[in-house]
Amino acid sequence: MVALTIAVASVGCAGRLPDYKPPEAVREVAEQNWTTAQRQWFHHTSQGTKIMPYARFMALEQPQPSWPDGAPRFIEADYLPRLGFIPSPPSAANPDGLPIGFAKDEFGANDGTTETEAVVGLTCAACHTGQIEYRGRAIRIDGGPSMADTGAFQERIGLALYMTYHSDPRFARWVLAATGEADTSEARERLRRRLELALDAGATGRGLAERRRLYRVAEGFGRLDALGRGGNFVFGTLTQTPSNLAVADGPVSYPALWDAPWFDWMQYNGAIPISGTSKFPKDLNGMEILAVRDVLPAFLPRITWIRSPFTPVRDRGGSGRGRGALE
Repeated sequence: MVALTIAVASVGCAGRLPDYKPPEAVREVAEQNWTTAQRQWFHHTSQGTKIMPYARFMALEQPQPSWPDGAPRFIEADYLPRLGFIPSPPSAANPDGLPIGFAKDEFGANDGTTETEAVVGLTCAACHTGQIEYRGRAIRIDGGPSMADTGAFQERIGLALYMTYHSDPRFARWVLAATGEADTSEARERLRRRLELALDAGATGRGLAERRRLYRVAEGFGRLDALGRGGNFVFGTLTQTPSNLAVADGPVSYPALWDAPWFDWMQYNGAIPISGTSKFPKDLNGMEILAVRDVLPAFLPRITWIRSPFTPVRDRGGSGRGRGALE
C-alpha cells in the first residue's frame, strides 16, 4: 500500500499532461511522391526497438488511481496524443491503430524459451513526423519535427508498470488481458518475475542517471538530446560500462529530414562524415536504430541496406535486399 501511494503521488509530480482535442479532419501535406503504402511503411516499420511485449503494452493501464474498476488503457486514442504522439488509423502495417512511430515486430525469446514474441517499439517516424493543428483542421508533415515528449512517455510507462506491480487487482487484470490466461499462480509468477526484472533495471538506470546528473536539462515536448542519450545507451548501457556515461544536457528540436542526404556530415555536432568512404544509407540507418534503442543482436543483421524514404538510393540492388529482409 505504501509503494502504491508513492506511485500515485509520483503521477502528480510528473506534471499534468495537456488536454487533447482531436482535429475534425487531417489533410496530408503537399505531394512528396509517396503512396499511402510508402507513408505507412515509414510510420510503422520496425527498426528493432523493444519497449515491451506487444500484448502487455496493449493491456497496460494508465498510471492513475482507479477503484474498484480499472483505469483506461495506456493506448487510448485520447492519451498518447497528450504525450505528443500523432494518431494513426488502423492499417495492415498498424493493425491496432497505434500512433505514428509505433511498430509491431516479432523477435526475442518468450520467457526464456527459443520462441519469438510480438513486441512494440518506436521508430524514427515518432520524432520525425510533424502535424500542425488549427481550428479543427490538421496538416501532416512527413519528415518534419514532431512534438513528442519521449521523456514523459518513458516516465509514464514506468509509473504504469510500477502501479501494476504493486496493485494485486490491477496486476490480475493485466495478466488476463495480456495473456488470455486466468490469473493462475503460474501465470502470475511468470509475469511478475519479468516485470520485477524490468523495474529493477529501470530503477538502476534512473538512479545512476540522477546521481551522475546525466540529464539535468528538462527536454519536454519537441526536444531531445538524442545524440547524448544514444551515446550513453550504446557506450554505457549496452557495454555495461558506467564510466562511459556522459552528461547529455543539449536537447534540440527534432530536425527535418528532407535535405539530410545532401549533408556532408551527420548529427547536429557533425560527428559522422557522409562523404568519401562513408556509405550514407548504411550509416544513417545504423544511427537511426541506435537512436531508438534497437535490440542489436536481434536486428543488426537486417539493416545493412534498408532504404530511408528520404535517402537517394545509391545501390538499388542492396536496397532491394534490405527491403526483402523486412518483408
